[in-house]
Amino acid sequence: MRRHRFPVLGSTLLAGAVLLTACGGGGDAAGSGDGGDGGEPAGELVVWHYYDEGAGGLERAIAEWETNFEADHPEVDVRLEYQPYDQMVQKVTTAAAAQQGPDIVMGTHPFLPEMVKAGALAPMDEYWDAYEEADQYPAEIEDGLIVDGERYGVQAYANVEGLYYNADILEEIGVDVPTDMASFEAAMAAAQEAGYTALTVSAPAGAGGEFAAVPWLAGAGWTYDQPDHPGAEEAMTRLSDWVEAGYINSDDATGFNGGTNFITGNYAFAQEGNWNLATFAEEADFEYGVALFEGVDTAAIGGEVASIGSGAEDPDSAWLFIQEQILSQDGNRSALEAGSVPLRADMAEDPALAENEPLQAYAEIAAQSVSIPLDDATPQVSELLGTAFNEVIAGTIDGAEAAERIATQLPELRPGG
Repeated sequence: MRRHRFPVLGSTLLAGAVLLTACGGGGDAAGSGDGGDGGEPAGELVVWHYYDEGAGGLERAIAEWETNFEADHPEVDVRLEYQPYDQMVQKVTTAAAAQQGPDIVMGTHPFLPEMVKAGALAPMDEYWDAYEEADQYPAEIEDGLIVDGERYGVQAYANVEGLYYNADILEEIGVDVPTDMASFEAAMAAAQEAGYTALTVSAPAGAGGEFAAVPWLAGAGWTYDQPDHPGAEEAMTRLSDWVEAGYINSDDATGFNGGTNFITGNYAFAQEGNWNLATFAEEADFEYGVALFEGVDTAAIGGEVASIGSGAEDPDSAWLFIQEQILSQDGNRSALEAGSVPLRADMAEDPALAENEPLQAYAEIAAQSVSIPLDDATPQVSELLGTAFNEVIAGTIDGAEAAERIATQLPELRPGG
C-alpha cells in the first residue's frame, strides 16, 4: 500500500465539533434504557441496507455491527439483507403494504418522505427522547429527519462528495494541485493532453444524481429556495463544456462508477465521496489527495439514516441495535474507519479521527454543506435534479437547458411553489 499525501487544512475542525454549535454528555456506553421493558432481546433482527462493494468500508462496518451485537446478545440472529439503492424505496413500501418488511431500514434522506407516506416506517420520538446521549448529535441534522411532525430516523455519520486528485498523474504532467476553478480546468486540459481522462463522476438519475449535482450547484451559489439562481446555469454549463471537451466520459452517466474508475489510475480527478477513503487506502497503487477550493467545497449532507420498520416484530430490539451499534462511540468509530464523518461531538477528540488527514478535508466540506429538504415533493425534486445532471453528463442536454428545467419545474414541485 502506498503512502498518500493530503493537503494541510490549517484550522480545520473535526466531526461533531465541526457540525455542532453546542453539545454535552459523553462516554463510551450507549444511553441506559432501550425504550422498552429492558428484557434481553431474542429472535431474528432483519436489517435492510444498500451497502455493496461500491460502498467501500461501510460494507465492512455494518458487518462489524452484526458481529458485535450478536456477541453481546447471543439470543439474537441479525440478518443483513442487501437491497439495491435504486430499488430500496419500492421494496420497503411494497413490503409494508403486505404488512411485512425489515426491522431496520438503512436508507438515505430523500427516501424518507415516500416511505413515511406509505406507512413503512415507525415513529422514533419515544426512543430518541429517552436516549441519554442525544445531545451528542447536532440537532440541525437530527431534526431534519422529522417528517409531518414525527421523527422517522436518526443519523450517526455524514457522507459528502469532494474532489479527489491522482497525485502521481499531476506530478507526471507537471501541474500543482488546483487551488481554484481556473487551475482545475488547466490541470484537466493537461491531463487529457497526456492521454488520461481528466475527471470521472457518478451520475445516476434520481437521488444519486441529485447528490452529485448539488456540490456544483451549491458551489455556484444556487439553493433549493432559489431555483432560478444564475449559479445553476453557470455550474451546468461548465459541466456541459467539460463533457464536450472530453474531460468527462459521458459513459459516467450510467451509474455509480466514479470510485471504480478512479481506482484504475487512469483518471486525474474524481468527484466522489468520503466513503471511498477506506477502499482507496487499501487498493490504490498511486498517491492521491483531496483538493479544496471555492466551487468544490460545498456538498449535500448525506449518510445513511437508521429507521425502524413499521413491521418490526420487536421495535425495542431494533432500537437497541441502532443505539448500541450505530449511535455509540464504537459505532461512530466503525463508520470513521470506513471513511465517514462521525457526528458525535465526543469523537472530535478521538485519535482515529484527529490523525486522519484525508477525512479532515471531508469534515471541512461537511461543515458547510446543505441538507436536502424533506417534504412530499422530495422524490420528485430528486428525480428532477438527478435526471438533469445525468443528461448533462450524458451529453443529451446542455447546461442552459438543464438550468431552465430546474428553474421552471422546481417551484411547481415544492410546497408554496
